[in-house]
Amino acid sequence: MNGREAVLVVSFAALVPSAGCNLISRVGDIVFEARPDAGAPGAGGSGGGPNTGSGGGPNTGSGSGADAGSCASAPQHCAASVTMCSSVAVDTSVDATNCGGCGRLCGETCRCSKCEALVELAGAQDQPWSVAVDAVHGLLYWTNKGSPPTVMSAPTSGCGAASRPYTPSPPLGSTADQVGIGWNDAGGIWFAPRGAVTSDAQAWYFTDATLGNPGMVLKAPFGGTSSMLATKQQTPAGIVVTGGIVYWADFDGAVLMMATADGGAPTQFAFQGQGLHPWRIAVDESRGRFYWTAQDKGGEANGAVMTMPIGATASSATTFAAMQNMPFGILVDAGYVYWTNAGAGTVVRKSELDGSLATIAVKQAMPQDIVADAQGVYWVNAGSSSSANGTVMKWVK
Repeated sequence: MNGREAVLVVSFAALVPSAGCNLISRVGDIVFEARPDAGAPGAGGSGGGPNTGSGGGPNTGSGSGADAGSCASAPQHCAASVTMCSSVAVDTSVDATNCGGCGRLCGETCRCSKCEALVELAGAQDQPWSVAVDAVHGLLYWTNKGSPPTVMSAPTSGCGAASRPYTPSPPLGSTADQVGIGWNDAGGIWFAPRGAVTSDAQAWYFTDATLGNPGMVLKAPFGGTSSMLATKQQTPAGIVVTGGIVYWADFDGAVLMMATADGGAPTQFAFQGQGLHPWRIAVDESRGRFYWTAQDKGGEANGAVMTMPIGATASSATTFAAMQNMPFGILVDAGYVYWTNAGAGTVVRKSELDGSLATIAVKQAMPQDIVADAQGVYWVNAGSSSSANGTVMKWVK
């Protein structure tokens, strides 16, 4: 999963959309798309951004908006029901392995103590990797690692196909691999061809772990050109920004790094240890804490979710959840930490307040990155590398 499969992308073209989702473009080095003009679903949009990887200068592009659909039902809210199952505090109202009571296993997910099926927003995807949500227009975007990599979209409601083609001009060529994607209401969409993406109110921040080259961390102001924040990183992976400081995980270096967003010298703020390697990182600004997933390179089920206070010393890092099977994506939302376990095929959440656990989805095929909005939690399942059987999923809150 953590291996690199370089892919040469030589052209871009809008293709015929499949049912339930739409192909936006093939992925080049870095692509920027402005948000739709009218500020509502269905409005057209255009945008441009720097192509930092190939030195070709700014790229412009055009796109049409999407109708996010109107058939979504309101989320069904239910009270948490924390029960001790095998000496672990479990929320049996949403735990698919203890649905409504200890030991009651569901096929996919649990809602209000009853087994349900998850919402599949898209199927037959070629190794989905990264995902971003535009809550304003009700759209989900994701990247596929297939050959060549592609970018897709679908309504978060699950109500019909989106129509949002995007074709950069001039076409970009690059060796793209694990393509990260990000959304910002002010900045639109940003793609990083070999890393992850985050943003604040002014700029994008992204990692680049090019095969065979020193890894980099870069900054790109909205509509501006990219600048280097750090180089000579081993394998920079997940990245977040808060309080004017950029934080990222270096997988092969087994460290967490930081640098000021205005270009200060990078420094180490935590060492992973325990034979694990940090992958994705999330921040809860309201509680002043970091969370990150840490994997065993051998793919063993002894991964972990770690946490520490913002601004604390490395010795203050603690294990938030132990014995996780290849934990991958992570997010913090409304007092819960959510993460995917690629090895176990599960999506898990844990309360920051009472520590109760819930496996909100089971039998997922290599779940990867994960995002959320007010209506749901979304993730991509990579599926198999030998066939296009990946899926994009939604868990309704």
